[in-house]
Amino acid sequence: MFTGLVESMGTVLAVVQNTTTASSAEKAVPATVPAEGKSLFEAQHVLTIRSDDPTYLRDAQLGDSIACDGVCLTVTALLTPPFTVGVAPETLRKTHLGDVSASDRLNLERAAVLGTTRLGGHLVQGHVDVPIVVRDRKIDPPDALLVTLAFQNPVDAAQYGRYVVPKGYVCLDGASLTVVDVDPVHHTFRVMLVAYTQAKITLPRKPIGGRVNLEVDQVGKYVEQCVGAGSVGRDVAQSAAPH
Repeated sequence: MFTGLVESMGTVLAVVQNTTTASSAEKAVPATVPAEGKSLFEAQHVLTIRSDDPTYLRDAQLGDSIACDGVCLTVTALLTPPFTVGVAPETLRKTHLGDVSASDRLNLERAAVLGTTRLGGHLVQGHVDVPIVVRDRKIDPPDALLVTLAFQNPVDAAQYGRYVVPKGYVCLDGASLTVVDVDPVHHTFRVMLVAYTQAKITLPRKPIGGRVNLEVDQVGKYVEQCVGAGSVGRDVAQSAAPH
């Protein structure tokens, strides 16, 4: 679980696509790391990342969760200070991490310790729903930035757009942001970044047309399911009642 408050930005140092077959991958061959490093096992798609803060993962352990552009991934090697994460095929299908290459910048957040951490954003699972794209950016004087984001197709808009509401939360590349307004006709919505946030996350530097990982607020999904289940229950009870 995460808060959506980006703690650090990092640079991708390397992307390795392991072509090991599925049968041999099951043997879990250890990854090659420097003598001072620690590692788990090799994944089929591996990112090596270095945080801007060299002490960021000082107390991290193998197997810890870290959100990389909003995607909950497992630390598989600690290389002092770079680290590696493995990206599963399903994650590559559901997020933009398959587009990532060396020198790209990512937002980073370690898993929350809710007992001692202020929840300044909202509860984020790190389970991306769908990639969306940057449609437009413009300055909102004097120094705020309005970013327009669009669903890539009507199907995605129909499936996830209903959970994006004005003044509600969205998580974009791991950053908890508030929705300014929604345009359901054009399948777009806008968020506003104050100057401080612009310097702390990657969204202001995404190109027009660049993909962004979207995780909608899970509360909406739970409410929808509960309301739907209640309606079904009432219908069943009414049909079973004697007339």
